[in-house]
Amino acid sequence: MRITGVSLANWRNFKNLDVRIGPRLVVVGANATGKSNFLDAFRFMRDVAARDGGGLASAVKRRGGFGKVRCLFARRNNLGQVKLEFDLVDGADEWRYTLQLIPEGQGPSAAGRAGDRPTGRGDPPRSLRRECRRSGTADANRA
Repeated sequence: MRITGVSLANWRNFKNLDVRIGPRLVVVGANATGKSNFLDAFRFMRDVAARDGGGLASAVKRRGGFGKVRCLFARRNNLGQVKLEFDLVDGADEWRYTLQLIPEGQGPSAAGRAGDRPTGRGDPPRSLRRECRRSGTADANRA
C-alpha cells in the first residue's frame, strides 16, 4: 500500500494544502514553513489508529488540544473544520481515508448523528471513513 496524496484543511499552519506524492517524497524548505507540521499529519493519523493508547482524543491531547492542531485561519476557512485526507493505492484498489474534526457547537450533537453512534459491529464513525474511488461509493464497514 502506498500513499499517493495528502489534502489538509486548517491543519496547524496550513489553511489548505493538496500534495500528490510520487514514488519518493522529499520535504525541504526554510525554517518555520511547515515541514514538521506536514509530517505530523501522518503521525496524527497513526496515533488515531493506534490500538494501544490511541484514538482521536489521545492524538489531539498529545498535540496540546484542538486549538493547537487547528490553523489560525480556521474560523473563516472550511467552516472551522480540520480535515485530513490521505489517498492510497494498493494494487488496482484506490482508497481515501478522511478524518474531519468539527469544532464543538458547530455541528449536530453526537446524540443526533445516528451514523456516528457505535453500532456494535466495529463500524468507524461517519467522520472517519474509507472511500473506494474506483466504484465511487463510501465503504465504512470494510477494514
